Amino acid sequence: MKRYPAYKDSGVEWIGKIPEGWEIRRLRYISKSVKTGTTPPSENLEYYDEGNIDWYTPGDFGESLELLSSSKKITVLAIKNRVARIFEKGTILLVGIGATLGKIALMHKQASLNQQINAIVLDERFIPKFYAYYLNSIKDIIISLSNAATLGIINQERTKQIICLVPSKNEQSTIANYLDHKTAMIDELIKKNKRLIELLKEKRQAIISHAVTKGLVPNANMKDSGIEWIREMPEGWEVKRLKFMSLLRPSNVDKKNEVGETEVRLCNYIDVYNNESIDDSIDFMVASATSDEIKKFRILRGDVLITKDSEEWNDIAVPSFVNGTLNTVLCGYHLALVRPKTEMIDGKYLFWSFQSYNINIQFRVSANGITRYGLSKNSISSAFFLVPPISEQQTIANFLDQKTAKIDGTIQKILSQIEKLKEYRQALISNVVTGKVSVAGQL
Repeated sequence: MKRYPAYKDSGVEWIGKIPEGWEIRRLRYISKSVKTGTTPPSENLEYYDEGNIDWYTPGDFGESLELLSSSKKITVLAIKNRVARIFEKGTILLVGIGATLGKIALMHKQASLNQQINAIVLDERFIPKFYAYYLNSIKDIIISLSNAATLGIINQERTKQIICLVPSKNEQSTIANYLDHKTAMIDELIKKNKRLIELLKEKRQAIISHAVTKGLVPNANMKDSGIEWIREMPEGWEVKRLKFMSLLRPSNVDKKNEVGETEVRLCNYIDVYNNESIDDSIDFMVASATSDEIKKFRILRGDVLITKDSEEWNDIAVPSFVNGTLNTVLCGYHLALVRPKTEMIDGKYLFWSFQSYNINIQFRVSANGITRYGLSKNSISSAFFLVPPISEQQTIANFLDQKTAKIDGTIQKILSQIEKLKEYRQALISNVVTGKVSVAGQL
């Protein structure tokens, strides 16, 4: 890509040089208005029930620059009673508070928005799409304009102080069209890579489920398992409830540090949810526990830990295998410790069985709750598992270790490619909207 014929000093350190002919202006001088959205009183259901007007919140902001539809709607009555206002298509939205502070989006059609969002309506001489790209490229600068409070805020006045680059209107349009074209190509590549990851995860799950319910021997003689959702299993295998093959201990060890208790490290829900293997590479939190808790909930090599409670029903009974020798690490709250009776069940095989959809479905069905789901000790211990001879269990576990490692390696490579594409996308936008490169005649 070529550069502009000539550059000049912008006078702004973080911007540096800009093309000759470009200008520097505060946002207040290129906009007609900067306003903040509102939230209609939630107790008045007439403002929400059967509403058909898009009402944006920060949760609607995703990876796409354009907002097409909102998750929540409001009624015409909210507009008539002036507890909400309508903004026109082409309004630029800036999240002014919260975890997504500085996030930018462009409204695809007229809509309303809540009080966490600043609405920027540009003068007709300026192209909204160009400035949506531009503001998105300087997110860190925008965040730096927030106040010094613990919870950063960018109000209307601070928003108006944002420094903007001003090419000609024709050039704004050219840049916006070029970036639409290029980012669409990049986004399509990202989409294809994400789909490939989904397919690999499905393949991974299928391999696990087949191995722990049908075995590894092709054309093996089969028999009825007596379990409706599993049906046939290999001859020589048995069906057993978990309680006959393990010691089960749902944990009640909390995250507190109490005077008089012993300092311990605590394996928490997130440690299990994010790691298939539990070892000393994990930065366990420090807490305290009684001597009885230490004796009861200390985790040992070969144990399996599972998520016992979750906000999502499909995050129930997610397993992790204790692969290392740990010094005084306890199984924490919202988890259950499963200690296999090694003469009956191999710990690693048990771990893989928990990952099988055909086995795990028992826990998802038996989980109780409305806003939070939980498993009782009985529902865990009563679950059925398919049990081959010990030697076959170990063979299956080793097979799954190798097969899943290859798939996981491929997934990591694809994730790395996605991150590189995202970095390239952001760098491309930044270079183009700040005039580092010229896109004239590129389409």
